[in-house]
Amino acid sequence: MLIAEGKDRRPSQTAEDWVTYADHVVVVTAVSERETPPALIEIERGEGLTGREVTLRVDEVVWSRGGAPRAAPAEWKRASTGWRFTGGSTSNRTKMAMRDQPRVETGHRYILALDWEEAKCSPGDEPEPAQWHTLGEGAVVPYDNNTIGEGEMEGRHLQATQPRAETGPDMRLEDQLAGLSADDLAKALNAAKPAQTVQPGSAAVADCG
Repeated sequence: MLIAEGKDRRPSQTAEDWVTYADHVVVVTAVSERETPPALIEIERGEGLTGREVTLRVDEVVWSRGGAPRAAPAEWKRASTGWRFTGGSTSNRTKMAMRDQPRVETGHRYILALDWEEAKCSPGDEPEPAQWHTLGEGAVVPYDNNTIGEGEMEGRHLQATQPRAETGPDMRLEDQLAGLSADDLAKALNAAKPAQTVQPGSAAVADCG
């Protein structure tokens, strides 16, 4: 397994982060996936990345932010890590995962903190369509058997641990609630106060016409 590093889009470690930056928190099941091909330049170079598009069925909306720009999706096709290939062949590949994050594999359930990002049309850059995103590393949580922290992580199966006694505003939410359910998560989110910052959905929308 190849473990890669990444940078969070938004803060995602605490209950305060989730209620500040997320539009919805949902329980999903990964129902199918397809490979996404590497770029032509990677194939010509003989090394690069083969990704995956995972279809997620939304089973439950755990929490929603007041004023969210749109309702939670019923289904979401999520770009996920796949494989790194080398040696001039896409079949010579190594499974990849992001550090401390699930790969999001079919048959498993997860809790996700989602926000909606409007289309980006900056001059000189490739346009990006409006789409759902997860906040960051702390916003994709294993949830097999309706248990926070149980399930797939970095391509491996984890058993949930009991909630930790030492809790605090900066403790990672997943660790704080490990072994509990989405109902307990909803209580934690409803009790949390958002930080004083601009909400994600309130920014000006670029004209992509």
